[in-house]
Amino acid sequence: MRPSVLIRILLLLGFSLLVSQKAQAQYVIGYSDITFDDTTNSVFGYSVSELDYFGSFNYQAYVEGYLYDQAGNILDSGSDTSYFLAVVITHTAALPGRIYTVYSDHYLIAYYYTTVIIKEPEGCWPCDGCNTDCYYYYENWYWWDPFGFGFLNPGYYGDWWDFWGDGIPANLETEYIYVGTTGDYLVTPPDYCRLYSDSDPPPESYSTSYSGEALSCAARPYITGQHELWYFDGVSPVSHYATEIILTAHPADASSYQWTFLSGGQATAAFIPGFTPAITTTTNQVIVSSTGQSFSPNDTSVIVTVNGVSSARFKFTVRAPYSLRHISPDQQHNDTYLADSTFGYDTRIAYDIYDQFGTILPNGPPINEYWTTGLTNLNGANWHRQEPPGSITLTSARFADKIQGENYALPPNPWPTSPQSPLSDTVVQYWGQDWRVGSLQPNYGRRVQSDYIQKYIDHAEHSPVFSPNP
Repeated sequence: MRPSVLIRILLLLGFSLLVSQKAQAQYVIGYSDITFDDTTNSVFGYSVSELDYFGSFNYQAYVEGYLYDQAGNILDSGSDTSYFLAVVITHTAALPGRIYTVYSDHYLIAYYYTTVIIKEPEGCWPCDGCNTDCYYYYENWYWWDPFGFGFLNPGYYGDWWDFWGDGIPANLETEYIYVGTTGDYLVTPPDYCRLYSDSDPPPESYSTSYSGEALSCAARPYITGQHELWYFDGVSPVSHYATEIILTAHPADASSYQWTFLSGGQATAAFIPGFTPAITTTTNQVIVSSTGQSFSPNDTSVIVTVNGVSSARFKFTVRAPYSLRHISPDQQHNDTYLADSTFGYDTRIAYDIYDQFGTILPNGPPINEYWTTGLTNLNGANWHRQEPPGSITLTSARFADKIQGENYALPPNPWPTSPQSPLSDTVVQYWGQDWRVGSLQPNYGRRVQSDYIQKYIDHAEHSPVFSPNP
């Protein structure tokens, strides 16, 4: 429970007296507070700007306060200015179970200004009406900012902030110097026992009891835990990618917890043990395992029921590797097509790994390749080298497939050459290839691409490519 606004203001004044004793201590404190009065069913917003003693010789404190409902409508507003303490109190009648927010824009009003006077013609004097060839006009007014508040980078600072004036003295074109915004919010309590929407906050967000009937409502349980897990077709790759998460129900002292999935479509997660859409536990924690990928963010949710009262939905997303995207050669190597003294050529085909929402994977997973067909030679070729499929744990989501020609010691027919310009269009041999993410064992993990390795006389390609192919 916050101290009352009066106490906070007194604390502000006490703090300012201490700080004002320091040399060069010019500052303005911005503060926002919002309270709920259950006797009148009213919400009050408080917006405060306080200027220190030394700063008051050059500025006045100024504040604007705005009270909003959860739809973004302004319910009340006001402004105030003072030598030291500017205060705006906003007010509205409250509805139950609603979010109310107060925002406070904090300013300083500069005292002193200078003017720039232009006299024409240059050097003429006097301009008293007698000299008809001389006239003057004001070009601009500049307001004196001796402590450099105008150099601040204004923004949002939560419910309380000290704005220090330690910038370069300057003349400004505006009298009102904006230093920043603070804000605070609350959720009014419910007026009777019922279930609420998906965005219903946990009970401790309510500021006080709204009515006598609300006092008899059982506290609504709520769930905490991670909102994201990963799916790799049943394998668990590395600690960077959680395929299981632990959800915790509150309160923690109940005797029974009933957990239920509420997915919009195909289930993307299940409880362990059992892999079922519903489970009852005697402890307040449950393990959730991915069983498929999400089709949209937050499309899977869980509720927990304690003592007959159900929580709001706890939503999460199951991400999965989905596709490979070829990157330009100079991002991975100096050249995609290289010469090789043993095999004729060395081709590097580089990719980034993406999930189903078009986001590059955040860390390096295990990845493996797998041959889906045997080797086929064309045009009478005798090339026969086909290395076993490889695997590696990447350090990032970027990798390259290294493909070489045939060993000169065979001797090969046709003879592989270094990359030509233009590249040859004569295919020598090909075979099928799959790429899977999440395991070092070939043909395990999430399939992200199927393609054919085609070897030409002077280079290699992946063609055709089928992606995504989960």
